[in-house]
Amino acid sequence: MRCIVAVVLGCCLVVGTAGAGDRSVSELVGELKKGDEQKLKALESLGPKAADATPAILELLGEKNESVRLQAAMTLGKIGAPAVEPIAKKLEAFYVDKKEPSDATRFYLVWSLAFIGAPAKSATPTVLKALGDPAADVRRKAAYTLGRIDADPAKVVDALVNALGDSDADVRQTAADALPKMSKTAVPVLIHVLHDGKPELKPFAVRILGQIGAEAGAAVPELKALLLEGKTLAEPAAEALAGIGAKGVPALTEAAASDKDLVRSLAIRSLHKIGAPAVPGFVDLLGSPYVDVRRSVAALLGGMLVQDKSVVIALGYATKDKDTQVRANALQSLRQMGTGAKLAEPYIVALLTDL
Repeated sequence: MRCIVAVVLGCCLVVGTAGAGDRSVSELVGELKKGDEQKLKALESLGPKAADATPAILELLGEKNESVRLQAAMTLGKIGAPAVEPIAKKLEAFYVDKKEPSDATRFYLVWSLAFIGAPAKSATPTVLKALGDPAADVRRKAAYTLGRIDADPAKVVDALVNALGDSDADVRQTAADALPKMSKTAVPVLIHVLHDGKPELKPFAVRILGQIGAEAGAAVPELKALLLEGKTLAEPAAEALAGIGAKGVPALTEAAASDKDLVRSLAIRSLHKIGAPAVPGFVDLLGSPYVDVRRSVAALLGGMLVQDKSVVIALGYATKDKDTQVRANALQSLRQMGTGAKLAEPYIVALLTDL
């Protein structure tokens, strides 16, 4: 009797691990052949231990009902690694004979791999083929998936950079979103784009370098050159230098001395965004020969929340600037600093007798 009870309990445990309550995986697979409502309920019940259901779930990726297709892809995501090979094999079939599966099915096959995540890394070669799929939706999802499955950057960065020139805007954007995750490999490729790449790729390359941040420090010379040119890419280049942070400060400080109004303005704005690491250079700019620079810096320093003595003294000197607006901006910044600006008191007192 005890043996019989143990066997029965063991069977219940096996069914339970399938995520199906008191129903077995085979029973749930049977539900997948019924109406949409039953299919959805069965798919929701199937869990990580339901690898045997993978072939039946794959068939549902071609269903007319959008909800069924999506739930099937999500269920494959829960099954995980055991589902990777069957998914990749079914997707690969299209790139062999260009007949089946359909556009919609390929879209969900690729998306299933994204749901699986890092365990789907082995499917990278197939997803790369999907990045060149004739259907834009499939290409977009392939770019997204490459950023989700922990793909080897050395194998996918070039393809993703090329996708920045895709005819579909969503594909371009999705590829751009995936590249910052592969920063170490992506930076040299993106720098090459700035040098010799197609013109339509350069705006994306500049923006992605800024999103990568400090790890894109090697791109500072190229970004500085674009900023100093003062042309179409000057503003995104300044934004990218701000994103890179401290490593971009020398380039921006140099740009703030440009003879081009636009370049100076963009440089000052980016230095302000960087914040504390840019303060020493910012202070030096209070002595700029350009009044627009002195006015901007005098106005912005007080709001940078840096109580350094050099900042207070520099603003104190700025209250004696020959330009009235610079003096007024310096006073306002000192006022923002409150008691932290006490060292500037002699300069302010002197202004009380200024007619």
